Amino acid sequence: DLLHLCQANLDVIERLRLLETACAMQVLRSLCAHSARICPLERTASWPGYRLAVSAPDETWSAVKRISQHTVRMVEKLIYRTLRSDMVSLPLDVDDRKKILKEADKRYGGKLFISTAKRIGLLVPRRGAGARFTLNEHLLRFLVVTTVPVGGRLTYDRFKELVEVRHGLVFDASGFGRASAWADGVENVHLGNRCDTWLQQMLEASGMLIHLSDSCALVVNPAESLPRHEG
Repeated sequence: DLLHLCQANLDVIERLRLLETACAMQVLRSLCAHSARICPLERTASWPGYRLAVSAPDETWSAVKRISQHTVRMVEKLIYRTLRSDMVSLPLDVDDRKKILKEADKRYGGKLFISTAKRIGLLVPRRGAGARFTLNEHLLRFLVVTTVPVGGRLTYDRFKELVEVRHGLVFDASGFGRASAWADGVENVHLGNRCDTWLQQMLEASGMLIHLSDSCALVVNPAESLPRHEG
């Protein structure tokens, strides 16, 4: 991610914002991936070991919201269990353990994941119950700039595949099936083929999607490479 951002010819302020987002996403990815490695669920997922179901910003589809909310809760549970696993060395004194774990939950565990994800807009709402994963325009641009080669393009399906491998984020019906299988043990979800229409619309509205046909579209990285200096 950092290499892509450093290679891109971006406005200084935008680069700083994207670098900040990259750091936040790395914190979230590390918490999830290491927890999945240390304390995997009975229902293991392929790399990175977890799946986060991403819903539309204005999602009204109850089934989609429910699966997304379940993946939020499962991540919290996974991190909670990992902090208490045998691989984490803690004092034998019961009171000391409770104090350390309480502090860890607040500063380094599930609460850090939730607060960081909400701060960058990956989790909504900011307050109240029913937290679910989503994207805002800035996060979407971050995913495109750091996933698609600088000044290049990828097919829409390939873009989704790479984002899933790198961040565990899923958007379409098959991805939601993998997320549901990981979080709930239920793989057969019936969402149709267009539950990721919102993602295509956001990409298109941002000028980062080109439709070649009804079945094929390209995701374009709008950032150009930095000019090379001779000498």
